[in-house]
Formats: sequence, C-alpha cells, structure tokens
Amino acid sequence: MKQSIQSNDSRQLNARADEAYAVVSDFAEFGSWFPAPVTVLRSSPHVVGSEVEVTAPDGGPRFVMEVTGISPGARIDLRYRGDFTGTGRWTFQDGRAGLEVDLSPNTLPLKVFALLGGMKKAHVGFAASVLDALQDRVTQVRGDA
Repeated sequence: MKQSIQSNDSRQLNARADEAYAVVSDFAEFGSWFPAPVTVLRSSPHVVGSEVEVTAPDGGPRFVMEVTGISPGARIDLRYRGDFTGTGRWTFQDGRAGLEVDLSPNTLPLKVFALLGGMKKAHVGFAASVLDALQDRVTQVRGDA
C-alpha cells in the first residue's frame, strides 16, 4: 500500500484567475487568510523563492512550502519539505482554483496514518478549508464582504 498522498482538489470560485492568483502569490500576507498557522520565511517580490512554514491545525505536521515556478495568473509550483516532502501546484482559471499535491510522509506516525488510508482523507478536508479561505480572502480584497 502506498504511503504518499496524491490529491487534486479544485473548486469553483467567485473570482477571476488573476484575483485568486494575486491572493495566493502574496506570501507576505499568506498568514492573514490561510486556515493554519503560518510563518513567512521568505517573501520574494518575484514570487519564486518565497517560502512559508505551515503547522497543521491542532499542532499536527509542520512543513515548508517553497515556490519553485510560476506562470503569472495561472499557476504556482511548490516544493514541500519537513514532515512531508514532495511537490504541489496551485492552478487558476476564471471561476476556478485548484491544488494538486504529491506528498510523502517523513515521520513514523504519518507513515502509519498513510498506510491506514487516513492521510488522503485528512488532506482532502484541509484542501477544502484552504479553498474556502481563498474565496473569503478574494471577496474581502475585492470589497464585496
């Protein structure tokens, strides 16, 4: 049985692609909307090289997300390290945003959780809360709130 998470979560958003991209790519403000504790390690004006450390809710796993590539307004590529390693990608289209990941756990408890099938279910739930928070932040930035 595979120990990694491979997940592709997307959602319709009441937002243009450039609006959602602007929120996610503003790493200086990432912690103001992301639904888990975040420490900004580096915020690059060019986005690539930006890093945030995320602590999962309730003191769960900690990991760093580093931006490794972008297509402005359409895509942000990520590398994960810490309690998880792997890759991820934010995708943006008018009216839709998505988050794809391929992550492997690096701690024994997370490896066991993955073997039991709980890690993907937990990630899908967390991704849903991230996409909800993204919609809320886009609405707030636009002034629709």
